[in-house]
Amino acid sequence: MRPVNKTGQLAGTSMTAQSIFEVVERYSTLLGIHVAPHDLRRTFAKLAHKGHAPLEQIQLSLGHASVQTTERYLGLEQDLVDTAPRHGTDRTAAARGRRDRQGEEP
Repeated sequence: MRPVNKTGQLAGTSMTAQSIFEVVERYSTLLGIHVAPHDLRRTFAKLAHKGHAPLEQIQLSLGHASVQTTERYLGLEQDLVDTAPRHGTDRTAAARGRRDRQGEEP
């Protein structure tokens, strides 16, 4: 993370892991809750995925080298519905069935 000035330009140097921890600790204490920086990172990733952000974008945001790392991080199983359909299969019906099992609305 780097600070940004009022004109939108990068300013200063990168924040250290320790400084991020201290900021999160200070504000979580003020709120009377316990939150660690990693909790915020995982929450960001889970909300981005729930909001249908492309997995590759989440991967880039988290700084993962491979999309498989991001899938493991999110606790995802490989989605075979998104692979090339075999002759005679209906991807729409398969996707609809998957959403129904996950409790999502179409």
